Amino acid sequence: MQQPLVAISTDVRQFDNYTWHAAPQQYLEAALSGAGVFPVLVPSFGDRLDFDELLSSVDGVMITGSKSNV
Repeated sequence: MQQPLVAISTDVRQFDNYTWHAAPQQYLEAALSGAGVFPVLVPSFGDRLDFDELLSSVDGVMITGSKSNV
């Protein structure tokens, strides 16, 4: 049986003059090891992404929140 694909939201971080889209390791571990799903990180591009297309391509979504609480 194929692992379900789960989209995981990312947060934007600045590090060494680069902008990173990231999710905490423990969220990815929980998805992979705890739930047995294949985690796929979704960059934080807001309206520039086609969310209907994304949702039709994955089996689930994990919305992680962020430190900024936005």
